[in-house]
Amino acid sequence: MKIAITGSSKGIGAAINKQFKEQGYTTIGFNRTEGWDISDQQIQDKIVQQVKDCDLFINNAHAGFSQVDLLFKLYESWKGQEKIIVNIGSSITMRWENTHRFLKYRNEKLALDDACNFLWNKSLWPHIMLFKPCATDTERMSHWSGNKVDPADIANFLIYCLNQKNFRIQQIGIAINPKSN
Repeated sequence: MKIAITGSSKGIGAAINKQFKEQGYTTIGFNRTEGWDISDQQIQDKIVQQVKDCDLFINNAHAGFSQVDLLFKLYESWKGQEKIIVNIGSSITMRWENTHRFLKYRNEKLALDDACNFLWNKSLWPHIMLFKPCATDTERMSHWSGNKVDPADIANFLIYCLNQKNFRIQQIGIAINPKSN
């Protein structure tokens, strides 16, 4: 299996990339630090071209609404093919509080939720998954003083879900929350 991952140099993306590599899979990483800024439409097009022969795409990098744009482009490119697109959303979309410091981020991730629901119901392939971790120990959550989930645990759970062969997992509405000490 050949796997492509956006945002594979830090946080959840790095943990996913590491675990797939350790299991012997071929991975292709796309990182802003190496010139793969998904907010650039031309870069998105290049990524879609580069991943034509991949079996799994982890849509992890966040850059405004660009994660949604990339999802739609990849979906069109992979339409009808037995491939999987995993989207890394956020459990912040499951909260109604309006005082959160990342309100724009919440709405960007809500757009990803909606796009995943729409494409999930549009056709069987490619398979669309949405993963919505909560309070993960990443740079984005460095301000949070509460309990956090290790990105490696997120990666483990994602790989577990991907290994299920008897059913398709959509994952809408599942939040992975840290266990209290």
